[in-house]
Amino acid sequence: MVKVIDQTSRVIVCCAMVILTLSGGSINAQLVTNGSFENTIPGPVNENDIEGWSLLVGAGVSTAPDFEIVDDPVQHGNRALKIRINAVGPNSWSIQAVADSIPIEPGATYRYSIWAKSEHSGAQVNFTVGNYAYNEYGVIRPAILSADAWQKRKGFVPESLGT
Repeated sequence: MVKVIDQTSRVIVCCAMVILTLSGGSINAQLVTNGSFENTIPGPVNENDIEGWSLLVGAGVSTAPDFEIVDDPVQHGNRALKIRINAVGPNSWSIQAVADSIPIEPGATYRYSIWAKSEHSGAQVNFTVGNYAYNEYGVIRPAILSADAWQKRKGFVPESLGT
């Protein structure tokens, strides 16, 4: 889940690849459907246009963001999700790109990573792993992005998840 919290308008955030993996001994498997956005044709996208993802905009956002699948710039593969923030809402979760319906196993440990960059250095976003009951299992808050290069952000969800 990417939550945009930058308080300036016209910020662009690009997310290249989101991976949530189950780690246990030698088991590593990608659990995010379409984590690198390869299954979506480049161009503007709306709420449910990206396989495995939901794009959410809260009621307090005066001017909706522009969501787009792009083929440049990308960090991994051939595509990335570009989010142009035209106005922010009252909450850090007012604008979200949510990787939905990820299967989990209670007691397992998960690692997640995301590649991101911004058009302007200093943009802030949150990367959160949680559920629809607003429980956060893992979070990188805030992630300060660079305009110079893609940055890899990593986190983990502890074994106590779901127990």
